[in-house]
Amino acid sequence: NISGTDGFLVYDNVITNIARTAGVNGNIMNGGYYNKGLKYYRNKSYKPDDNTQWNFHIEHWDAVGGIEIYDNEFYGGNVALDIAGHFNVKGSYDYAWSVHNNLFTTYSGGYATATSDKECVLVEGPDNEDIYIYRNLFEKIPCPLSIKCRVVGIASNIRAYYNIMSNCGINSAANFSNLFRIALTVESPIVFSDIYILNNIIKGDNVTRNMMVVG
Repeated sequence: NISGTDGFLVYDNVITNIARTAGVNGNIMNGGYYNKGLKYYRNKSYKPDDNTQWNFHIEHWDAVGGIEIYDNEFYGGNVALDIAGHFNVKGSYDYAWSVHNNLFTTYSGGYATATSDKECVLVEGPDNEDIYIYRNLFEKIPCPLSIKCRVVGIASNIRAYYNIMSNCGINSAANFSNLFRIALTVESPIVFSDIYILNNIIKGDNVTRNMMVVG
């Protein structure tokens, strides 16, 4: 669990945590409060597919710029990357988050279910700006990208482009069955601006319930 770092590096690791009790996250990496310039790259991490509770590879709160996640392989888990907290801003950097050239897939190699890999890259919380998600490969994931907010806030300049989504989606009424989910909860308004989904290649799994939900 890292906080308040500047230029922290995590790279070339193989991390396995496939026997965690349901409901006890056992995150591969937690980040909380005012990290900047963090780079997480060339890592492989493994989490169990079948877990009805939230089960993260990376959960990170309140970044202040320059967080880069790239060239990693994420296997299993309910959420590979949770961009969370009260805010994520770019500060003096060109971006708050840059997530690129990663593989996101299941651990077992089978197709995703309603209890596995819920929202693969999840952007949540009141204020999120300048987040770039590009050139990633998502395989057999119900919901590759979800942008949502439970309280009053903003989501601005969030871009998903040149990603490949292969055999993604599930036939389920659950809110994580949409390949793209851009949503707010009923009790909390959010201002969305400059949300770009461009030049992605998308192949459903033939039972996909919804390709995109907005609103």
